[in-house]
Amino acid sequence: MEGMVLEGMVVVRPRGQVEDCCAPATRPWLNRTTLNKATLWIVTVMAVALLFFPSYVGALFGADDENAVTSAMNRSVIQVEGMTCEGCAATVAQAIRSVPGVRGVSVSYEKRAAIVGTDLSRPIPKDQILAALKDAGYSGTFVLGR
Repeated sequence: MEGMVLEGMVVVRPRGQVEDCCAPATRPWLNRTTLNKATLWIVTVMAVALLFFPSYVGALFGADDENAVTSAMNRSVIQVEGMTCEGCAATVAQAIRSVPGVRGVSVSYEKRAAIVGTDLSRPIPKDQILAALKDAGYSGTFVLGR
């Protein structure tokens, strides 16, 4: 063993390099690369699932019933242009809900329409709703109002 000196459990090499003989030979199974790959697979599976089942996108983006339009509201129907999926319907609903005075919104991607509700004592803020739709990247026309 010329050039190597054994001192306890450490092997000292001639160039001053120290090597621990008891270091673990395997890497941990959960490292950053493994975690990144797992996350990427999960996101890919979710994207493919939403691609094949677009009607479930509304469930992910918070389609809720607490802001639904009721018969005790002043209602109006808007024909919305530019929606291509349920995600668009969720975006349209969020844009309309952001308008002051709007109490309820129900958007149907299949019908390309949105029903907007306000208090009976307040008129529908049509110009503000159309401006909010335009800011979100959509266009609309009021077709029915009460």
